[in-house]
Amino acid sequence: MNFFRSILAFFKKKERAKSKNLFFDESIDALFTFLLSRIGTNTGSNAATVHINNYLSLRGAERREKLAESYLFAEKYLTDIDTNFNLTKEELRSLVKVQYAKLLSIPKFALIFKEEEEQEFELCRTFLLEVLSGLTDLLGESGSQQIQELKKYVDDIPNAFPRKNPLNDVTFNPSGFSDWVHFVRKLSFHCFNILAEKLGEETALKRYDKA
Repeated sequence: MNFFRSILAFFKKKERAKSKNLFFDESIDALFTFLLSRIGTNTGSNAATVHINNYLSLRGAERREKLAESYLFAEKYLTDIDTNFNLTKEELRSLVKVQYAKLLSIPKFALIFKEEEEQEFELCRTFLLEVLSGLTDLLGESGSQQIQELKKYVDDIPNAFPRKNPLNDVTFNPSGFSDWVHFVRKLSFHCFNILAEKLGEETALKRYDKA
């Protein structure tokens, strides 16, 4: 009986994943159909159309992974190059946020529509998490514990405050994303020093370059 339950659970999971992919594909199709419809016949319009259609030929995870950069390409063409397009970048983003709001559940795409300070914070935080990912297997016990504590803290940012931070900085009292950006950079230096001490500076540099 447990075997059949496991099989059933597996197929249900596959079906949910398929439905999710279909949902995102349909929403992405709708967004880029709209963007394509607004491209005029100026010089370069054909190249822009080909670029977007090449993106639309992708499917699944790759399509979601490249959604943000493909949208930014179309946005830049429409608002900076196409003289027939009558919306500013801000107006276009406001429209997309409302009409294609479901796509904002894709984190990299949602980041486009945040304020600059929050964008910088998310990028810094994401970069540090990439550096921290999988490090515990490379370090000794003490180093692994330090990295685990650091990763848990960074995972919880900005909700990690006011608990004790990895730098033991009792003066840290963030009032906004700019304070967090500065602090995450300090955490990144702290992480680099741990890696340099345990693995050597060259290995630490390679880890940061890889992220």
